[in-house]
Amino acid sequence: MDKEEKIKVLELLYQSGIVSIPYIFSVLYEKKDACLDIRFKRRKIKQLQRFFNELHDLGIVKKERYGKIVFYKLNEVRKDIISSVIKTKYYSKKSKRSNSLQKLFYIVNSLDNKENLTGRMKNIDILSNTIMLNNDVKAKIINEFLYYIMNINNKIVIFKKTEDKHEITEDGSVILYDQPEYLAYDYRVRFNSARWFKNVNRFIRNAFEEAGKRFKWAVHITLTVNPKKFNNHVETVIKAKKQLNSFLTTLRYQQKKLYEKGLSKHKKLYYLCFTEFGEENGLIHFHLIVFGRRRIADIKNLEEKKWKIGYVKAKQLVYKRGIGWTYPKWKNRPKDFDKRVKKILGNKYSFKFPIKLYFYFSLPKMKKKDDKLEKDDYDGLDPYFLLNYALLFTYNLKYITYSRNILKWNVEPYGIRYIDLPNDNYEFFAVCYEWDLKTTFIGKYSLYDLLFYSDAFIIKSKGG
Repeated sequence: MDKEEKIKVLELLYQSGIVSIPYIFSVLYEKKDACLDIRFKRRKIKQLQRFFNELHDLGIVKKERYGKIVFYKLNEVRKDIISSVIKTKYYSKKSKRSNSLQKLFYIVNSLDNKENLTGRMKNIDILSNTIMLNNDVKAKIINEFLYYIMNINNKIVIFKKTEDKHEITEDGSVILYDQPEYLAYDYRVRFNSARWFKNVNRFIRNAFEEAGKRFKWAVHITLTVNPKKFNNHVETVIKAKKQLNSFLTTLRYQQKKLYEKGLSKHKKLYYLCFTEFGEENGLIHFHLIVFGRRRIADIKNLEEKKWKIGYVKAKQLVYKRGIGWTYPKWKNRPKDFDKRVKKILGNKYSFKFPIKLYFYFSLPKMKKKDDKLEKDDYDGLDPYFLLNYALLFTYNLKYITYSRNILKWNVEPYGIRYIDLPNDNYEFFAVCYEWDLKTTFIGKYSLYDLLFYSDAFIIKSKGG
């Protein structure tokens, strides 16, 4: 299917709300003489099926079967995505994700009226017109982030029962379980869950400690960007993500060659990568910890041919008993090491002895008994961390990424667990505000009267 056909399919889906593949085929190709050809018909139907499966994976449509015909129903939660694609006539195979940064950047710059933009799209509009962030820009971005926190705390996730749970006993009798028709759960994402911050810090600590049991040496690589090579802040992030993948591919290739020559015991690359934004200018940079390597050869060549967009610095790390990972010479630690660790540890930090390295990459603790973080919980946070959270939210980036090999060290992933539904007989129904429930009717009853609330929680996606 070409781009125009996909846009027409989305328009029909947006107008009708529910469609089927035979209906779409009859509207698009009924007047064409080629539709009489059986091979043409089969090819187009397969293309439509693949396209709707793609939309289903993105959560834009839901499948509903009536007899032998499968209907695709538009998900009201994702309706704004379809409308933006139709207006801008933009649909790219390379950006299949509904929240792709490149897609949002294109959409925002294509809109004539930008007065009603909110959340991520408003921040991207601001960042697309600047590259070095001043105090006014930082304040606007942080305010949108705090509004987002306040907004999602008013949302709930609803699941609908698909069938009654039953059990057949040995004597052949059937036992039916009394289950509510709908279940409601608090809406949780990483930034409104105190447990996420705790899990991230635990993952970082465990990863460093487990690496110390296996390796003696490591390398701390810092990748920064040169603002003179970009037009705006959004471009720096898009390009930096792409170049980071290229840089890691090169390191993997080097590790494989070292193993083949007998210079390393490990064939695969073990690394942790932290995504951060500068305190003064807000530019993106990466901290890369590569375990099992004593040095990285030819840094200047990597900077010119693989990173290309900025500067590469590498410092050696060594594991010492009783201290953990540290720099061979303590004076070689990063310039902002003491300042940052003091923000995290407070009065516990001492300049007299080398502190454990994982504290430098940890996040401030967000303590909350009920796990639900409110807007007020961010008021006392240091502006540096608040800006980083706001930009991670804007660009939908993970704070930490890592090689999958690290999970083999019995290190648990840091993503918040999904909710535990009572059984498999419940499916996702809707995400809505709690005050909208009384106006949502199903048959004779409002949805509010049929709900059963639980203390469990859900997240939008795993990871950081």
